[in-house]
Amino acid sequence: MKRGIIVYRDVIKFFGAVIFCAAVTGGCVPAVPCSPCEEIRLYEWEICSDKRNDSGELSFKGDELYMYADVSGSKTSVKGRYFIDDKRITVFADGFDTLQFDYMLSGEKLLLSYFSKKLTFKKRMIVQN
Repeated sequence: MKRGIIVYRDVIKFFGAVIFCAAVTGGCVPAVPCSPCEEIRLYEWEICSDKRNDSGELSFKGDELYMYADVSGSKTSVKGRYFIDDKRITVFADGFDTLQFDYMLSGEKLLLSYFSKKLTFKKRMIVQN
């Protein structure tokens, strides 16, 4: 009888510990980004344009950047390793020399500048199932 009580008590402690751990880890949220360069990496971005046919995206996976843009019928894509500092995104792109995009992050929008050309992206809404 005493052995049954000890086993029962140990089982209750085990399930209590599992429930406690699940509750603690289930409430965790990602840390708020400390800088614009951290925030840029956290999201996927899509072209923000008044022109209906303009499209494009910007995403970061590991140490690779991928950008595609079709603006006013002019298409371009860039893929490569990248580095982001407080003012620019530097891309060591496949098939190109090193590219540097100046950026400005304002709320939900990201403005990229490359010489006189400018592209505006907005944070992509990601639908989770």
